[in-house]
Amino acid sequence: MVRKGYNSALLDKNINFELLNLGVSVLNEKLQVRSLNFAVVSDNVLV
Repeated sequence: MVRKGYNSALLDKNINFELLNLGVSVLNEKLQVRSLNFAVVSDNVLV
């Protein structure tokens, strides 16, 4: 019984970790889009 509880706790941690990774990935994409927008703005300023 204890082992089963331990395994499910590990599973919960893994799920939380996956969600955290997903959040970080989304954040990275937003940052990339923002830097892309900044690059476009910079190009417009140069022109």
